[in-house]
Amino acid sequence: MTECQIWTGAKNPRGYGWRRSSFTGKATTAHRAIMEEHIGRPLVKGEVVAHSCDNPSCVNVDHLRVATQSENIKEAYVKGRKKYPGLRPDGRGIKSKLSAQDVRDIRAARANGEIYRSIAERYPVKAGAIEKICSGRSMAGVK
Repeated sequence: MTECQIWTGAKNPRGYGWRRSSFTGKATTAHRAIMEEHIGRPLVKGEVVAHSCDNPSCVNVDHLRVATQSENIKEAYVKGRKKYPGLRPDGRGIKSKLSAQDVRDIRAARANGEIYRSIAERYPVKAGAIEKICSGRSMAGVK
Protein backbone atom coordinates (compact mmCIF):
# COMPACT_ATOMS: atom_id res chain seq x y z
CA MET A 1 0.00 0.00 0.00
CA THR A 2 1.21 3.50 -0.75
CA GLU A 3 1.90 5.92 2.06
CA CYS A 4 -0.75 8.18 3.54
CA GLN A 5 -0.92 11.74 2.27
CA ILE A 6 -1.63 13.80 5.37
CA TRP A 7 -3.87 16.85 5.10
CA THR A 8 -1.88 19.85 6.34
CA GLY A 9 -4.72 22.39 6.31
CA ALA A 10 -7.44 22.95 8.86
CA LYS A 11 -8.64 19.89 10.81
CA ASN A 12 -11.63 19.21 12.98
CA PRO A 13 -11.22 17.89 16.56
CA ARG A 14 -11.37 14.26 15.34
CA GLY A 15 -8.39 14.80 13.01
CA TYR A 16 -10.28 14.99 9.70
CA GLY A 17 -9.09 17.63 7.22
CA TRP A 18 -11.57 20.41 6.47
CA ARG A 19 -12.14 22.33 3.21
CA ARG A 20 -14.79 23.44 0.73
CA SER A 21 -16.26 21.11 -1.85
CA SER A 22 -15.61 22.25 -5.40
CA PHE A 23 -19.05 20.85 -6.33
CA THR A 24 -21.26 22.34 -3.62
CA GLY A 25 -19.09 25.16 -2.28
CA LYS A 26 -19.92 23.99 1.25
CA ALA A 27 -17.38 23.17 3.93
CA THR A 28 -16.86 19.42 4.25
CA THR A 29 -14.18 16.94 5.21
CA ALA A 30 -11.11 17.10 2.99
CA HIS A 31 -11.16 13.39 2.15
CA ARG A 32 -14.77 13.70 0.97
CA ALA A 33 -14.03 16.77 -1.19
CA ILE A 34 -10.96 15.12 -2.70
CA MET A 35 -12.84 11.88 -3.41
CA GLU A 36 -15.63 13.85 -5.13
CA GLU A 37 -13.04 15.49 -7.37
CA HIS A 38 -11.42 12.11 -8.02
CA ILE A 39 -14.69 10.44 -9.11
CA GLY A 40 -15.92 13.58 -10.89
CA ARG A 41 -19.21 14.01 -9.08
CA PRO A 42 -20.61 14.96 -5.69
CA LEU A 43 -21.46 12.09 -3.37
CA VAL A 44 -25.15 11.32 -3.16
CA LYS A 45 -27.26 10.80 -0.06
CA GLY A 46 -26.19 7.62 1.68
CA GLU A 47 -22.61 7.66 0.38
CA VAL A 48 -19.61 8.25 2.63
CA VAL A 49 -15.86 8.05 2.05
CA ALA A 50 -14.14 5.22 3.94
CA HIS A 51 -10.40 5.08 4.73
CA SER A 52 -8.65 1.74 4.22
CA CYS A 53 -5.69 3.10 6.21
CA ASP A 54 -7.81 4.16 9.23
CA ASN A 55 -6.06 7.54 9.28
CA PRO A 56 -8.61 10.39 9.44
CA SER A 57 -6.06 12.94 8.15
CA CYS A 58 -5.20 10.89 5.05
CA VAL A 59 -6.36 12.21 1.66
CA ASN A 60 -4.56 9.69 -0.58
CA VAL A 61 -7.23 8.54 -3.06
CA ASP A 62 -5.63 5.08 -3.12
CA HIS A 63 -6.67 4.77 0.54
CA LEU A 64 -10.22 6.07 0.02
CA ARG A 65 -13.35 4.45 -1.33
CA VAL A 66 -17.02 5.35 -1.61
CA ALA A 67 -19.13 3.24 0.75
CA THR A 68 -22.32 3.33 2.77
CA GLN A 69 -22.26 4.30 6.43
CA SER A 70 -23.32 0.76 7.30
CA GLU A 71 -20.34 -0.69 5.40
CA ASN A 72 -18.00 1.79 7.07
CA ILE A 73 -19.26 0.91 10.57
CA LYS A 74 -19.09 -2.84 9.94
CA GLU A 75 -15.51 -2.42 8.72
CA ALA A 76 -14.69 -0.48 11.90
CA TYR A 77 -15.99 -3.37 14.03
CA VAL A 78 -14.13 -5.98 11.97
CA LYS A 79 -10.86 -4.03 12.16
CA GLY A 80 -11.31 -3.40 15.88
CA ARG A 81 -11.42 0.40 15.49
CA LYS A 82 -14.83 0.44 17.09
CA LYS A 83 -16.07 -1.72 19.92
CA TYR A 84 -19.71 -2.64 19.94
CA PRO A 85 -21.08 -1.55 23.32
CA GLY A 86 -22.07 -4.38 25.60
CA LEU A 87 -20.20 -7.24 23.94
CA ARG A 88 -19.32 -10.41 25.82
CA PRO A 89 -15.74 -11.70 25.55
CA ASP A 90 -16.84 -14.10 22.76
CA GLY A 91 -18.12 -11.14 20.70
CA ARG A 92 -21.80 -11.79 21.40
CA GLY A 93 -24.05 -8.98 22.56
CA ILE A 94 -25.32 -8.97 26.14
CA LYS A 95 -28.86 -9.65 24.92
CA SER A 96 -27.71 -12.14 22.30
CA LYS A 97 -29.41 -15.53 22.40
CA LEU A 98 -27.29 -17.09 19.66
CA SER A 99 -23.60 -17.84 19.37
CA ALA A 100 -21.59 -17.31 16.20
CA GLN A 101 -21.71 -21.08 15.67
CA ASP A 102 -25.52 -21.02 15.99
CA VAL A 103 -25.64 -18.37 13.25
CA ARG A 104 -23.41 -20.44 10.96
CA ASP A 105 -25.61 -23.51 11.58
CA ILE A 106 -28.78 -21.51 10.92
CA ARG A 107 -27.42 -20.17 7.63
CA ALA A 108 -26.30 -23.65 6.60
CA ALA A 109 -29.73 -25.12 7.38
CA ARG A 110 -31.40 -22.42 5.30
CA ALA A 111 -28.94 -22.98 2.45
CA ASN A 112 -30.00 -26.64 2.52
CA GLY A 113 -33.61 -25.60 1.98
CA GLU A 114 -34.99 -25.77 5.52
CA ILE A 115 -37.79 -23.26 6.25
CA TYR A 116 -37.41 -20.48 8.82
CA ARG A 117 -40.10 -21.83 11.16
CA SER A 118 -38.49 -25.25 11.29
CA ILE A 119 -35.07 -23.76 12.04
CA ALA A 120 -36.51 -21.47 14.73
CA GLU A 121 -37.93 -24.45 16.64
CA ARG A 122 -34.36 -25.43 17.58
CA TYR A 123 -33.33 -21.99 18.87
CA PRO A 124 -34.67 -19.46 21.40
CA VAL A 125 -35.72 -17.02 18.65
CA LYS A 126 -38.68 -16.56 16.32
CA ALA A 127 -38.81 -17.33 12.60
CA GLY A 128 -38.55 -13.59 11.80
CA ALA A 129 -35.15 -13.44 13.53
CA ILE A 130 -34.00 -16.48 11.55
CA GLU A 131 -35.06 -14.77 8.31
CA LYS A 132 -33.11 -11.61 9.26
CA ILE A 133 -30.01 -13.66 10.05
CA CYS A 134 -30.20 -15.53 6.75
CA SER A 135 -30.81 -12.39 4.69
CA GLY A 136 -27.96 -10.49 6.33
CA ARG A 137 -30.22 -7.85 7.89
CA SER A 138 -29.18 -8.89 11.39
CA MET A 139 -25.76 -8.28 12.90
CA ALA A 140 -26.07 -11.64 14.70
CA GLY A 141 -22.79 -13.47 14.55
CA VAL A 142 -20.83 -10.54 13.08
CA LYS A 143 -17.49 -9.98 14.80
